[in-house]
Amino acid sequence: TRSTAKIGIMHDPMTWQLMGFFALMASSAYAIFSWGPSMLAARGLDPKTCGFIMSAVFVAQMPSGFLVPIIAGKMRDQRLITAIIVVLMTVGLVAFLFAPVWSLIGVAAVLGIGQGGGFAMALTLIVLRAGNPQIAAKLSSVVQSVGYVVGGLAGPFAVGLIHDMTEGWSSVAVFFAAVGGISLVLGLGASRDR
Repeated sequence: TRSTAKIGIMHDPMTWQLMGFFALMASSAYAIFSWGPSMLAARGLDPKTCGFIMSAVFVAQMPSGFLVPIIAGKMRDQRLITAIIVVLMTVGLVAFLFAPVWSLIGVAAVLGIGQGGGFAMALTLIVLRAGNPQIAAKLSSVVQSVGYVVGGLAGPFAVGLIHDMTEGWSSVAVFFAAVGGISLVLGLGASRDR
């Protein structure tokens, strides 16, 4: 029955791994969308340059968002590509705070590739792990509803809270590193061939 299928999905560890992975991808993206310009301004950049660097993040998301599902769909086990994407995202997030100002366009590209690929991978894994279209639809609704809500609230709130408590941006790097580490664990779990 329909209710039995929903209960079965919620009791499957894969569902929770996908939800967590998707939520953390959303969390990092919304955190940068919300606070990225302020982080850049605190480094002495003018509004025009801040906007240019932020737009580079968005533009860099497009090719990885397009290519990752194609590559992942041809692989039985997606752990390698998931690890690469999460590492790129995490390095980009931390480098956004500490990299030399002259390198921030490159950092934006790395971050965008990681985040765009991360979202694409999370959505692709839903389809690859579901087994059939009916389960994919149910799994997608659970993963995306929880992921977008939790990610949209947690990322910007946590970054703002850490900034206010420490009166600076450096400590936000710990949050970004934690998001990256947990994303890696959950993403690798969801990317196994099963």
